Amino acid sequence: MLMKFIDKLFSAEPASWKNWLLHDAATFDTPLSGHQSYLWKIIIDELNTFHSITYVRVHSGSATSFWFDHWLPDGLLCSSHPALFSHTTRPNISVQSVFRNGFDLCLRPRLTTAASAQLDSLLSYLQEFQLDDSPDVRLMKLTGKPYSARDAYKAIVRVQDIPDPHGRSIWGDTCAQQSQGVCLIIFQRQT
Repeated sequence: MLMKFIDKLFSAEPASWKNWLLHDAATFDTPLSGHQSYLWKIIIDELNTFHSITYVRVHSGSATSFWFDHWLPDGLLCSSHPALFSHTTRPNISVQSVFRNGFDLCLRPRLTTAASAQLDSLLSYLQEFQLDDSPDVRLMKLTGKPYSARDAYKAIVRVQDIPDPHGRSIWGDTCAQQSQGVCLIIFQRQT
């Protein structure tokens, strides 16, 4: 349920509570200050899991982490370009900020040979990428649909590969039919 809160924080829907929260933590785009609220610390703890179960179709890039979101075919840039990522001074920079600043990745000077090679390949790929004004669309990797607590739970259980004895009583799923290897889920109302 905390990840549902995070999903709403990343959404394009305006809300006064977002302004209040982001005012405390600056934005996802800037380095976080040393003083963070208890709520912001909880959110930061859950962001890795949130990023691991979602991907983003980038449009404006404002709600997409350049390094930590899955928005390119190769996955997270922090994983696919580790040498380059080790040189960043702003790991929380958004895709929009990178593009607006002429592909400035806010890197430390004197890149290693590996980081330079990764930078060259990344910049050549990004030249073909275009942003627009519509909001980014975040979807679940498991289903390709917008975030739901149910699908997030399934994705986390699948990643951990641990059977959950309480899952059926929480979500009320039963596998009713199997047709060509596809399990059809029937949602039963529990009393």
